[in-house]
Amino acid sequence: MENNIDPWSVALKYGLYVGVALIFHFLIVDMMGETSNTALNYLQYLYLAVGIFFCHKEYKEHQEEMNYGRGFGIGMRLTLIAGSISAIFSLIYITLINTEYIAQLIEHQRIMMEEQGVDDEVIEVALGFTETLQGNPFLFFGAALIGTLFMGLVVSLLISIITKKTI
Repeated sequence: MENNIDPWSVALKYGLYVGVALIFHFLIVDMMGETSNTALNYLQYLYLAVGIFFCHKEYKEHQEEMNYGRGFGIGMRLTLIAGSISAIFSLIYITLINTEYIAQLIEHQRIMMEEQGVDDEVIEVALGFTETLQGNPFLFFGAALIGTLFMGLVVSLLISIITKKTI
């Protein structure tokens, strides 16, 4: 058993995989016009969970022990890498490729809320933050990264419980 594997190297490998999967997911969902489809957006949790699981598996193949804290740390490293890749792509996408993305997202959200009978004042307040993102794409980048990190926090905690290996 090889005892010298760097947690960052294994997290980088799987973080790249998950980051690319998140980009493809984003593009496919956007092309389908389903950016507000909650069920499709929950697939991102699955990509992250599978990536963290296999990252832990590879780490444990080279280490005698992976406690809960180490597993959580590796999962968060992977999430930071995947989230950064995904957020950078999103920034490029909304500023260079599809500059109308946020405006389309706002309109789609407005229609959905109106169909649900939400009051106009509530709609305006609810869409206020999204409209702020339209004026500053770097806020979109930050929100995307923070959202992914929070998602990774939850998933890393859960997967680490399952995959910890102590001797």
